[in-house]
Amino acid sequence: MIDLIKIEKELKVKLPDFFVKFHLEKNNLIKELINDSFELILYSDSDIIITTNKNLFKIPTDKGMFRNKICIGEDGCGNYSFISTINNDKRVFFLDHDIAGELFNEEKYELDWENEKLQKHKSIGDYLKYHI
Repeated sequence: MIDLIKIEKELKVKLPDFFVKFHLEKNNLIKELINDSFELILYSDSDIIITTNKNLFKIPTDKGMFRNKICIGEDGCGNYSFISTINNDKRVFFLDHDIAGELFNEEKYELDWENEKLQKHKSIGDYLKYHI
């Protein structure tokens, strides 16, 4: 089972309630899906979440392109999924590396997370239904 407290402690971030609830309530589903090569879509290993966020994206941060975001998964092709750590925004943002450059605002040094080209899902459940 994923160690949510370890993630919060190591990344110095408060995980959104909906994310915590999903992992607590859907633990058996997550275990079942992992056996079907699900791991990349939604990380289920605390150390992978911590390492990916710290080393690859330099998260957590309150500025820059990944401001107030945390990476929760990937598809194995260089595309990553993020959730917001503020305002209890339950959406999952799927950042396709092919369009990431188009979403980047150099002046502000941030991504346009509301851009219509960015794939957004209203919940983790919708995100999983789409990608599985």
